[in-house]
Amino acid sequence: MYYSLQMTGGGVSLAKRLTWPDNYFILSQGLVFRQYDVHNYTAFVFSDGTSNDLSYNGTLSRNSLDSPIYPLSGSEISMNLQITPPYSLFNSKDYAGLSDQDRYKWLEYYKINLRGSWMFNLVGDLVLNTRFRFGLMGHYNDQIGLSPFGRYYLGGDGLSNFSLDARDVIALRGYNTYALSPDQGAAVFDKFTLELRQPLTNTSAATIYLLGFLEAGNSWASLKEFQPFRMYTSAGLGVRLYMQMFGLIGVDWGYGFDDKESGGSHFHFSINQSID
Repeated sequence: MYYSLQMTGGGVSLAKRLTWPDNYFILSQGLVFRQYDVHNYTAFVFSDGTSNDLSYNGTLSRNSLDSPIYPLSGSEISMNLQITPPYSLFNSKDYAGLSDQDRYKWLEYYKINLRGSWMFNLVGDLVLNTRFRFGLMGHYNDQIGLSPFGRYYLGGDGLSNFSLDARDVIALRGYNTYALSPDQGAAVFDKFTLELRQPLTNTSAATIYLLGFLEAGNSWASLKEFQPFRMYTSAGLGVRLYMQMFGLIGVDWGYGFDDKESGGSHFHFSINQSID
């Protein structure tokens, strides 16, 4: 049987550096439109029809890292809001009785994403990096439920970050790709990382550093199921190489402790910040 999933769209955004509360803040705002054309996609929540996604996207971030490649101090924090109009609140449709094609003709949702990263220079060039990420996707109308597009998928190396269903892929080393989320994606996730870094060389020509990490995270199908401290954990070692010609590439070995099927020993490859 023939099946397909196509996405088209575009957007416009404007970013501005703020001077208050300090010069490290940036505010970015934009509008994004996507159209999803689905045909016989039976492995997906929405199997047939066309969905339109018009959303406002705003991000407030602060970056005080002292180096983009191997920072010794500083922090990077961001708060992102993605929101669509609540169409169902302005009409009298009985969405419970509609087909999927009519229910998801215009997507409605809100997404809140938070992330933070702090660098602590312990001794010499030895750095402790602590990071966290949190994401929540919600809906306005229980008769419509969660949007079938743009959900969260946790696990693996994060290299599969591009997808025609606009999913958010979050890396968690020591486990298979997507293994720590429901089959049709999650509405909420959290993730925490401790990473110890030591450079072998740090010059303008090349930067190479070793790292050891502890990582924990999980995802849930709904906010009602959210248990922030019930997490899958892993640990491992890795190496990063930065050259201007190739950017930042890395190899990690991670061991997942909490799932016999998807955990255990895994090697992960990363490009730029696919593992964050």
